[in-house]
Amino acid sequence: MIDMIIPLIIAVSSVWVYIDATNNKIGKIPEQKSFFNLHAGGWAVVTILLWIVAFPAYLIKRKSLIELAKEQPIEVSNPLPKTVALAVVGLLMTLASYPFSPLVPSCSDSDSTALVIEISKGELVSQDPSFKSKIDDGSLSLVLDAIRTTGTNENTGSHTCAANLKVENKGQGGSLPITYTIEPTDDGQFYINVYGLK
Repeated sequence: MIDMIIPLIIAVSSVWVYIDATNNKIGKIPEQKSFFNLHAGGWAVVTILLWIVAFPAYLIKRKSLIELAKEQPIEVSNPLPKTVALAVVGLLMTLASYPFSPLVPSCSDSDSTALVIEISKGELVSQDPSFKSKIDDGSLSLVLDAIRTTGTNENTGSHTCAANLKVENKGQGGSLPITYTIEPTDDGQFYINVYGLK
């Protein structure tokens, strides 16, 4: 989240500097040679590029710049387009810094739970081949219960999940606590690992 806040602060600061400079008629005076002799747009651009130096410098020099502008005001005929442009640049900077995560289904998503159950069935059959016929004829069923999301990686979008795997066989059964992870793959799909079946 902090990765978004910093660009947003820079963008808002840049827009504010431009609006403040134009409102106070601060601009570049042709006869004056100074590092701080910038037009409003120049202050805004420098604030974006070198915020840590330019923004404090503007705040420090603001009073003297306003006094100078009273003597030699610089009018900006139509500041709105530049204000909008700065806002757009700031928005793009903020969006570019946002850690977009791949779309990964949640722990309780039907695709996730269906795959967890299929993996569980395969593991049960590998442990006891007699389960296959029971699964095929429907006498043995698996259901996920008490599904919880125990963690989410904000960078990758992967989830760590916990649940109870209820095994029912002709009206009888039990519950097994399991955990599983849901991770994005490079081709836009997702991959699930199930733990606790052995």
